[in-house]
Amino acid sequence: MKILFYPTCITTQHFETQLELIYKHILAGDEIYVALCRRFQHRCLLNTDYDWVSCISQKARLKMGLSFFGKGAVREIVMPKIASLPKIPDSFATIDDLMDFEVNGIGLGRAVAAQLINRHNKDPKLDTIRYKSQVINELRNAYYVVLSFQKLADQLKPDAVYIYNGRFSTTRPIVDYCEKNNITFYTHDATTINSRYALYKNTIPHNLYHNAEMIQRLWEEGPSDKDEISKKWFENRRYRVDQGFFSYTGEQMVGRMPAGLDPNKKKVAIYNCTIEEYVTVPWWKNHLYKDENEGLRRI
Repeated sequence: MKILFYPTCITTQHFETQLELIYKHILAGDEIYVALCRRFQHRCLLNTDYDWVSCISQKARLKMGLSFFGKGAVREIVMPKIASLPKIPDSFATIDDLMDFEVNGIGLGRAVAAQLINRHNKDPKLDTIRYKSQVINELRNAYYVVLSFQKLADQLKPDAVYIYNGRFSTTRPIVDYCEKNNITFYTHDATTINSRYALYKNTIPHNLYHNAEMIQRLWEEGPSDKDEISKKWFENRRYRVDQGFFSYTGEQMVGRMPAGLDPNKKKVAIYNCTIEEYVTVPWWKNHLYKDENEGLRRI
């Protein structure tokens, strides 16, 4: 099988996940290809300002990681260069207008919205007029990526493609292209335990319906001691056992409440989501409120 990796997040722990996945396919006897941009695209997830020092640093880390597999185990393949891009709109009045922008079924606008919302204070109401130049630059970059990937896929004809997360401007267009052209793809991301990663076939980590089905299936197929395992997981969270990439309770003081709380007033606990992740994902559209902020205002 021909397996194509498109690495866009050369950071711990996502890069190590990609290396592990590559190694598994090497052991399976597959042909491994790793797509390199060679700076033809002008921005990426970790280098939003086209800083050449950052670019070189990331590529050096990628090369070092791939070198552990030995000569010839992995084939590096350059993303094809695109001479010119078709015309795109000059501006978008609102973030919703941007998210609605598609080209041939590829959600370029939604991908760009995810990228810029994440960059600018995770603001789901991003001002597309204020950041007009960044919107256009990211759109051009996303368009470039999908056109380049199309040429690469036509040449290589991969049996499967691996992508980090699949939500951002340099990855979501590839997800959409694979879906549209029936190319098997996998997205990967971190989990709540450092020693594990999550892998999603033909979808992204934010697919609510896929996750619901997966939770049900894994529980039904779980081991005989699954109740104890589940209980232990929640207890470890409660008692601040450090397992994940970041602990939200590690520095809390047991038995203490925030200073200044008025004991005579009703307390309302808000368990919010990471709205900047889900605002651009159609499966998470709220049927009661436009978003959770609107719901909070009603409360």
